[in-house]
Amino acid sequence: MNKNYLGIAIVALGGVWTLACLFADALGLGTVIFGFSPGSTIGRIQLAFIFVGVLIVFIGVAVLVLIKNGSSENNGFGN
Repeated sequence: MNKNYLGIAIVALGGVWTLACLFADALGLGTVIFGFSPGSTIGRIQLAFIFVGVLIVFIGVAVLVLIKNGSSENNGFGN
């Protein structure tokens, strides 16, 4: 079984999360549903959600790199 599935899944999750947040922001769903103006707190909350998505993508990339580097070296367990 390929160990890269975990990293790929994390990257995909972060990408979908970020795209969903950007799509909701572009549609103005925060202002339509909650009635907030774009410059208010909801705008900062949407930016925080977008940042979380980007952070998830970076974590997934780090997992991919660690798995790739760890599988090519001796991990100390005789493998």
